[in-house]
Amino acid sequence: MASKPEPPHQAYLLKELEQLQAIADPLRLPLLELLSQKPMTVTQVASLLKEKPNRLYYHVKKLEHAGLVQLIETRPNRGILEKYYQAVAKGLTVDESLLQFQQPTKEEAGGIYQAIRAAFDSTLKDLRQTLNIKAQDAAKPSTEKKALLHGVLTRVRLPREKAKEFSKKVVALCEEFESADDTEGDIEYRLTLLWLPLTATDQNNSEESR
Repeated sequence: MASKPEPPHQAYLLKELEQLQAIADPLRLPLLELLSQKPMTVTQVASLLKEKPNRLYYHVKKLEHAGLVQLIETRPNRGILEKYYQAVAKGLTVDESLLQFQQPTKEEAGGIYQAIRAAFDSTLKDLRQTLNIKAQDAAKPSTEKKALLHGVLTRVRLPREKAKEFSKKVVALCEEFESADDTEGDIEYRLTLLWLPLTATDQNNSEESR
């Protein structure tokens, strides 16, 4: 009897540029999210994403090569072997060393940008779905409390040491959020957070607009 596969970790730390580049394609984060819920075949994932299985095989192999997806089980079914894949974690965290380039190469800068863009695209897709559902439910009588939703877009000027201190607090908050995961919770929440120093040009434009 095959042993039960280990559940995915709560968070996985991306330490290699190759891993960051592996999630840059907008199709791969939704794919990872599905595979973090339970082991599935590429055909099953393709059905949920409304994609052709042949297209997804390439993306699954890329994620597997980057260490973000694992083949955990094969099952015989009508003369063929079904391969079940699972994500290594429910969430991804980028190691600070990957984002601390003094002069990043074009490849490094492009990989970082595309990966972060994919993360925000996935978040915007979830936001759109949530708002659409809320709009449909608006006319229905309900005594339930509203789900919390917060959005913040701001910029401040900080001394370098103060910025480091705040950055540590941000990381600690994210870790607290991840560790609070409860399979019996009523609602699933998403947290997408970007904290970055602005370029001199961005700062000058901000000051001119005041």
